Amino acid sequence: MLKYNDKILIDKMFLINLKKRPEKLERSIEVFKKYDMDVEVVEAVDAVEMGYEINEHGLITGFKALNESIIGILESAIENNYKSIFIFEDDIEIDEDPRPHFDDLPDNWDVFYLGCLNTVNYPKIKGAIHKVRRAYLGHAIALKSTMFQPVIDKLKEMKIPSDVCIAEVYNDLKNYKAYCTIPGIAWQRKGYSDNYLTIVDNSEVN
Repeated sequence: MLKYNDKILIDKMFLINLKKRPEKLERSIEVFKKYDMDVEVVEAVDAVEMGYEINEHGLITGFKALNESIIGILESAIENNYKSIFIFEDDIEIDEDPRPHFDDLPDNWDVFYLGCLNTVNYPKIKGAIHKVRRAYLGHAIALKSTMFQPVIDKLKEMKIPSDVCIAEVYNDLKNYKAYCTIPGIAWQRKGYSDNYLTIVDNSEVN
């Protein structure tokens, strides 16, 4: 749960961590402690155990493991009747307390990024909050219950990374509202990705 001034902002927060990467978990916990953020650690599906393959675009489809982890989280959220959740990846870094930004976030939000890559510049709403129509990266993303089943369906339907699937959902269904902070307050540490079998650097966010 994420609370601020006695108000519940997010019902549940999840951190996805691969069991064989305890050093990433340890650093992530340090990050969350700074802002009194209570997260539940979810053991990630291991891409090695799933098996790697090359899709039609030439990508190693290790991202399927992350997709399966997210599907499990969303199914649990539906089962527990959560109204909103945060999903974090274990290479997360957060530069400032995210809670005050909820004061500027419209009540009708469906998706909220603490850091992302915008494909276009979108209008400022209030403070650091900006409207989003299509953005990528899913290392620090909040979803309302309105998104849970549509995202599950899209993840099962499409053989593409989870962040692209989520963007497809709110971009296709115009009544969904997505927002982000600009500048982003959360980013990903540069490091080796077990999903992509290489060093990944997504430290630059909007």
